[in-house]
Amino acid sequence: MGRRTFGIAVLALVLAGLQPAMARAACPTFASSSQVMGHVTDNSLNELSDLVASTDNPGVFWTEEDSSNPNNVYAINGTGQIVGVFTIQGTKDIDWEDLAIDRQAGTDFLYVGDIGDNKGTRDGSNTTGKSRVRLYRFPEPTVSATGPKVTGTITAFDTFVYRYADANGTFIAPRNSESLMIDPTTHDVYVVEKKVQTIGGQKQNWVFRLDQPLQNGVVNVARKVAITTTAKSYVSADISPSGDIALKAGAVAYIWPRTDPTVEATFAAHPAAPCQATLIASEAVGWAPDGLWTVPDGTVPAPIVRLAFAP
Repeated sequence: MGRRTFGIAVLALVLAGLQPAMARAACPTFASSSQVMGHVTDNSLNELSDLVASTDNPGVFWTEEDSSNPNNVYAINGTGQIVGVFTIQGTKDIDWEDLAIDRQAGTDFLYVGDIGDNKGTRDGSNTTGKSRVRLYRFPEPTVSATGPKVTGTITAFDTFVYRYADANGTFIAPRNSESLMIDPTTHDVYVVEKKVQTIGGQKQNWVFRLDQPLQNGVVNVARKVAITTTAKSYVSADISPSGDIALKAGAVAYIWPRTDPTVEATFAAHPAAPCQATLIASEAVGWAPDGLWTVPDGTVPAPIVRLAFAP
């Protein structure tokens, strides 16, 4: 059953706002190769940095561009047609790197991760004069996969600044991160660092958790809760509605099927990813009901690529 994580029953539970079923530990099975499903033909969108599937708007994906681009999120359909453009009022795309959806009963919430930090200077304390890493959160806008194109401005949103901490909760140096994901059961937020560390002779990436509820107006804490020893330069992440974790590096999605109740327990049980799926080189990965999807940056027009679940 290649569609084991996205069966009709699971989708019905998600859309009904109920807790998703726990996935089996087996790796998902995919088609032998990926397919180009369409292209984003807007020549101004040449640094697309993520692709996350909507559940409130069937057939719609959300994407954005990374550093120094307009402070917009874009809704596209599976063929690359832009069906929505929304500006987050008063914000700046310092280094937007990833999106995530928190699937709630009734209304989903879209998170924008301004979390990139190539120079390691965004420490969250603001004492260096550098901008803090932060998340923006707002209810997912309503759009249609068939159009017409909708434009708007997001004026009501939360801003969550944060700092990284070790497992004991002690603040640590900044981390360059490009991977953001939200657990569908606990709704906690996870950030995975991009840079590979070597500690005690072991190469690893640290995984951080921001506990819900996040708070406006204070510095939230992203605490280290896990590591991955499949040490890669991760550039995107997504957790399926049933809990399976995908981290993207280069052309490969590294997958941890949910084997334990929490994200960190799943990583602890399998510090090296037990599954791999090959798409194309990109900074985006997103679970959808029919497989894994991605879109590359630096390519115009940008192809929308799907690796379908095996029939």
